[in-house]
Amino acid sequence: MLPASLTTGYQGRLLALLLLLLALGVVYLVVAAPLLELYAGRAAVLENRRMLVPRLKAAADELPELRASVAELRATAGARKVTLEGSSDAIASANLQSHIEELAASVGVTIGSTESLPVEVRGGYRAIGLRYTLSGPYETLVKLLVFGFRNNDKTAAAKS
Repeated sequence: MLPASLTTGYQGRLLALLLLLLALGVVYLVVAAPLLELYAGRAAVLENRRMLVPRLKAAADELPELRASVAELRATAGARKVTLEGSSDAIASANLQSHIEELAASVGVTIGSTESLPVEVRGGYRAIGLRYTLSGPYETLVKLLVFGFRNNDKTAAAKS
């Protein structure tokens, strides 16, 4: 227990003031500081959302154009033939060889030799491999490799 002299007079008032300050500090630490921290966090979230608004509006404005591009690409991809025709691997390989011979002839490349590689199963498809020895001017070989095989159009290499 505190002596009776501490509860009255100047020392009592000083002790009461210290207890009041201690109580206010505890209230601040327990109630006010978490509320201020919560407020600051919410303010940061709002600022981030405000910064995102112009980007989201720009993305929303581009959406119809992007959808049209996707529809166009899907239509192009649907019309483009990406597989070889043939009832067996050998027939499909022969079709591929004839296609490559046509491309090579159209750009003036000479085929030295052709080697069939083993068929590989990849997903639902079977990959047919061919190894070629080509000869011709460097520019013509590059034209064949870049333009001829990129497009499935037989005349693409000749047009380039």
